[in-house]
Amino acid sequence: MLQNLSLRSYLLLLVIAAIGLSGLAYSQPQSAAIHMAQELAIAALMLVSGVMVGLRKTGQPEQADATFSVEQLRRFAEATAATTGPNVFSVLAQHAAQTLEAPYVLLLEKREDELLHLLAIASDSELNVDTIYATAGMPCEVVLRQGQFYCDRDLQQRFPADTLLKATNAKGYLGIAICGGDGEALGVLCLIDQQPLRNLQQAEDVLRIFASRAALEIERQRATAALQQLNADLEARVESRTAELWEREQFLQTVLDTFPVSVFWKDRQSVYLGANRNFLDNAGLRSAAELIGKTDYDLPWHREETEAYRADDAAVVASGTAKLNIAETQLQPDGSVLWLETNKLPLRSSAGAIIGVLGTYQDITARKQAELALQQSENRLRLIADSVCACISYVDAEQRYQFVNATYEAWFDQPKESILGCRVEALIGPVAYQQARSYVERALTGETVSYEMDMPYPRGGLRYISAVLVPDIAPAGKVQGYYALIHDITDLKQTQQRLAYSALHDPLTNLPNRRLLTKRIGLAIQQARQCPEQTYAVLLLDVDRFKVVNDSLGHAVGDQLLQAIAARLIRWVTDQDCVARLGGDEFMILLEDSGGPEAVTPLIEYILAESEQPVMIGGYEIFTGFSVGVVFGNAAYTSASDLIRDADIAMYRVKAAGGNGYQVFDRAMHAQVVERLNLETALRKALDQQEFAVHYQPIINLYDQQLVGFEALARWPHPTGQVVM
Repeated sequence: MLQNLSLRSYLLLLVIAAIGLSGLAYSQPQSAAIHMAQELAIAALMLVSGVMVGLRKTGQPEQADATFSVEQLRRFAEATAATTGPNVFSVLAQHAAQTLEAPYVLLLEKREDELLHLLAIASDSELNVDTIYATAGMPCEVVLRQGQFYCDRDLQQRFPADTLLKATNAKGYLGIAICGGDGEALGVLCLIDQQPLRNLQQAEDVLRIFASRAALEIERQRATAALQQLNADLEARVESRTAELWEREQFLQTVLDTFPVSVFWKDRQSVYLGANRNFLDNAGLRSAAELIGKTDYDLPWHREETEAYRADDAAVVASGTAKLNIAETQLQPDGSVLWLETNKLPLRSSAGAIIGVLGTYQDITARKQAELALQQSENRLRLIADSVCACISYVDAEQRYQFVNATYEAWFDQPKESILGCRVEALIGPVAYQQARSYVERALTGETVSYEMDMPYPRGGLRYISAVLVPDIAPAGKVQGYYALIHDITDLKQTQQRLAYSALHDPLTNLPNRRLLTKRIGLAIQQARQCPEQTYAVLLLDVDRFKVVNDSLGHAVGDQLLQAIAARLIRWVTDQDCVARLGGDEFMILLEDSGGPEAVTPLIEYILAESEQPVMIGGYEIFTGFSVGVVFGNAAYTSASDLIRDADIAMYRVKAAGGNGYQVFDRAMHAQVVERLNLETALRKALDQQEFAVHYQPIINLYDQQLVGFEALARWPHPTGQVVM
């Protein structure tokens, strides 16, 4: 009965067979029409399969950090291009898991029984899973309702009925609804991980691409199943129900019209013979009758586009070779531009002669826009990285550079092309690598490491750097490499050193100041406690007549005099001793391991004798001397401040005696000072409290014993009972 089918019916059956019945073999060919149908079905299958597996192409590969790259798209395309039927879902799941480095990816189809049927699972371990799932109380229910769903908090507690979450110890779940061309949810593509996702947006984008491919395959298989059933009925009834052929043809056209791609077929002269509903809608036509017999020049295409379409048709007819995955644009009446992915292959008769062209195309504008957005995002990230005043790099597990920013190139004075692929040791040198090796190895074990070190500068000298190494850990837990952020902190370190020096030294003389001296005395006290035979002493020197120099010759000369005195004192003591300036005209010498009074006394006398030599400053011959207070350390001293205090007491004794001498401190001096201080304090309080009394004493002339006046005497009845005169 097949001999009675019209050419239009053959074409309709051909497209349907291409989608659902490719691979059907006739064991006993009965006529030339059967041979032709078989060959055209195989050719059409190549075309439609090309539509379903066409993937995007980009210009630059991304860095090796689990990004959905051009290389991964290429592998995905190669893996799925020749795969149809149930196996394609396993391929999709495996590639989704590999692309996202996810331990578990499941692909489930929602069928008429409202249950989810497992089509494929990619797992890095053996799992006993169910093949049919009810959606109630499961994450998939949320995905089907919302279109997508992500959860990384209390996942198992939120969905206790989902045994798979417990079996996989899930901490992160991302599900994307698989939607058909009409927006109906066909199933769920989900990712399960033992930790929250590091890059949710990336994972969503990747799953959407795989979900789109799965949707096409599910719809294709559903259409295939429907067409297989339809074809079986047709084969059983074709001989007895020829009268129903027209109705069947219309039904097949309806099925073809439901395909989510535009399908058309032409003769050898590129004259249209038919198309599906999607194509007619795009061309602004109401029925196939308005299309048949027309060319692309008669349709609302731009002339340049029309000529390109016809050139492709001619190339296919002339070569007999299919042209697949043609990316081309189509200008719309409103001025917008659509991106189309077109596939064309030759139509052949049963005798093998080319009788026309069968083509399909689909709108990939959204995909192109996503690719453009991704490229723009990459460009922005690169601009940001290049704008940072720090060396940024990514090093893989083999310790080879995979990314460097502009600052990194400038620091090493090399273009990135010569750095990428280079090993770390080869770039920074063996000396620096040995210093950093332990930190690098720790980062490659999964530890975030911070350190500072000196590093040879490519332009010469050493620079001080601060580095942070952050490991790049895949979802499965494997360390793929590490990110490095390096700052040149040489200037900061030098500033810190200058500040630290200034905090402990006198800016005028560069001698240690009171703070550093106090620390040194504290260490001397501790050492004397640990080693009693080690003695120490402090000498407090006050420059005599310094105020006269300042007032007469000016502060500039006074400052130069202090600098000259500091230089003299350094020469008069050993390197082990510490000479410090306390402030003003006061200096202090700490004699560590002094040797006791027998050794210190000659040194003091030597200093006093040498200080009598004049100092020449600005043409002035200046004579000066020292008033020296001496304290010998002993077990009674526990703090540096006590030693300085007692040396000050002894020094002022020398000042009171006229200066230019020395005085060794003893406890009586301290007692006298304390007694005087207490007396002064008590007198001030007595004055405030009006405790003084006035006593009048008469003045008598001894010659005539006459009263000539009175003396008014102040008396203070001291709280101790004595009267202070």
